[in-house]
Amino acid sequence: MAQVGVNKVRISPQREGLAEVIERFAARIKGDTTPDTIRMISQGQCNGYWYGEPGIQWVEQ
Repeated sequence: MAQVGVNKVRISPQREGLAEVIERFAARIKGDTTPDTIRMISQGQCNGYWYGEPGIQWVEQ
Protein backbone atom coordinates (compact mmCIF):
# COMPACT_ATOMS: atom_id res chain seq x y z
CA MET A 1 0.00 0.00 0.00
CA ALA A 2 2.87 2.36 0.76
CA GLN A 3 4.02 1.96 -2.84
CA VAL A 4 0.80 3.57 -4.05
CA GLY A 5 0.88 6.39 -1.49
CA VAL A 6 -1.24 4.98 1.33
CA ASN A 7 0.13 6.17 4.67
CA LYS A 8 -2.88 5.55 6.93
CA VAL A 9 -5.58 2.92 7.20
CA ARG A 10 -8.57 2.59 9.46
CA ILE A 11 -9.33 -0.86 10.74
CA SER A 12 -12.97 -0.88 11.74
CA PRO A 13 -13.96 -2.93 14.78
CA GLN A 14 -15.88 -6.08 13.96
CA ARG A 15 -17.34 -8.94 15.98
CA GLU A 16 -15.28 -11.72 14.45
CA GLY A 17 -11.82 -11.96 12.94
CA LEU A 18 -10.46 -8.58 14.04
CA ALA A 19 -7.31 -10.09 15.54
CA GLU A 20 -6.59 -11.85 12.24
CA VAL A 21 -7.08 -8.63 10.27
CA ILE A 22 -4.66 -6.79 12.57
CA GLU A 23 -2.10 -9.61 12.35
CA ARG A 24 -2.29 -9.61 8.56
CA PHE A 25 -1.91 -5.84 8.32
CA ALA A 26 1.07 -6.01 10.71
CA ALA A 27 2.68 -8.75 8.59
CA ARG A 28 2.28 -6.62 5.47
CA ILE A 29 3.81 -3.60 7.19
CA LYS A 30 6.79 -5.79 8.13
CA GLY A 31 7.24 -6.79 4.49
CA ASP A 32 5.35 -10.09 4.19
CA THR A 33 4.28 -10.40 0.57
CA THR A 34 2.29 -13.63 0.85
CA PRO A 35 -0.68 -13.23 -1.50
CA ASP A 36 -3.94 -13.25 0.42
CA THR A 37 -7.01 -11.15 0.91
CA ILE A 38 -8.24 -9.22 3.90
CA ARG A 39 -12.02 -9.11 4.16
CA MET A 40 -13.21 -5.54 3.99
CA ILE A 41 -16.62 -4.06 4.56
CA SER A 42 -18.39 -2.92 1.44
CA GLN A 43 -18.77 0.75 0.70
CA GLY A 44 -22.52 0.23 0.99
CA GLN A 45 -22.20 -0.27 4.74
CA CYS A 46 -20.71 3.12 5.62
CA ASN A 47 -19.06 6.08 3.95
CA GLY A 48 -19.55 9.01 6.31
CA TYR A 49 -15.84 9.44 6.96
CA TRP A 50 -15.26 10.53 3.37
CA TYR A 51 -17.92 13.24 3.69
CA GLY A 52 -16.94 14.73 7.05
CA GLU A 53 -19.58 12.77 8.96
CA PRO A 54 -19.21 9.99 11.55
CA GLY A 55 -17.61 7.10 9.67
CA ILE A 56 -20.38 4.62 10.38
CA GLN A 57 -23.04 6.78 8.74
CA TRP A 58 -24.18 6.36 5.17
CA VAL A 59 -24.19 9.55 3.09
CA GLU A 60 -26.24 9.45 -0.11
CA GLN A 61 -24.17 10.50 -3.10
